[in-house]
Amino acid sequence: MFWALYNSFDANWKHSGSFSSDVKKLGPKAVVDKGVVYWVGWDGPSFIQPSQICTFDMLQQMFFECDIPDAAKSDYHSLTQFNGGVGFTSYHNVGFSKQIVVWQLKRDGQNKLDWERMIKVSGIAIPYNPTIFVGKDIFSVMELRTGCGGSNDTERTDLIIARLKFVHPRIEHILHHVWEENVYVKSAIMHVESLYRV
Repeated sequence: MFWALYNSFDANWKHSGSFSSDVKKLGPKAVVDKGVVYWVGWDGPSFIQPSQICTFDMLQQMFFECDIPDAAKSDYHSLTQFNGGVGFTSYHNVGFSKQIVVWQLKRDGQNKLDWERMIKVSGIAIPYNPTIFVGKDIFSVMELRTGCGGSNDTERTDLIIARLKFVHPRIEHILHHVWEENVYVKSAIMHVESLYRV
């Protein structure tokens, strides 16, 4: 991996380096906490197997890696701001077994990660392609694109923002918006009290 830091005061790229890693691909979403950037590192055929959490300490200007425990691996994975730090969200949906688990990631003095399972919500199925982030509750931003691919077909994009209830396993829909034709949602920003910005 090659890295470089951009200094906005000088409008110039400074401080660069390289880092040897077995990770084949970094996830597109990063979380920054206390000057450290976190990514999910992917491996395996078609880069679909989560293997490690990669971190970059901006003060030390060094990369570190930590294996993802087998107990945390599932069908879907994402990093989020959680509990004043970083959370690792996993989602499993096979048959009647559906659950969301949020793990708290904490760095020790040797730049390793301690994993603590904090939240487990069973019985909730998440359709579409979810982007999950955690505030006071778990919120989910889901996007779905449909169309037959023909030259005269229209594309339909659905954007759903939902709150996942802890006590009762159900989804409360906050927003459902539909666009026709080719619309691609790049990001969604929400401002709600006690909710982190994503």
